[in-house]
Amino acid sequence: MSMAASGVAIDESQVYCTNASIEKVGRAVAIMLEDAMLPGDERKKHMTVFFRSRGKWTEQEIASMEHEKAAWMVQKYDSAQAPVTFTIGKCGARSSSVLIGGDLRDLCLHLRQAFGSLSKD
Repeated sequence: MSMAASGVAIDESQVYCTNASIEKVGRAVAIMLEDAMLPGDERKKHMTVFFRSRGKWTEQEIASMEHEKAAWMVQKYDSAQAPVTFTIGKCGARSSSVLIGGDLRDLCLHLRQAFGSLSKD
């Protein structure tokens, strides 16, 4: 077990799951992890998929990503409602961020490949 910079213990063998809803978080599009019961007391736990320094994300862009996520989940789990599994690991000595592994990482990389042209940042 390792510790994040925030002092929270991270069990790298623990498997978490999330419904992986996609939302805007500031200028980013993120997969929300508030349902994953992650350690720590940070608000709005999420995994950033895309960031834009200029311009707002449209509801149509978010809906397209949700649709692609659902298709990926059906291909992976035979259901668009299945939870997406993942692990977390320490991300540097001074970072409060964590490394994401497992299916959630694969989903994020898939979305970045499918929609990479929407963000140049």
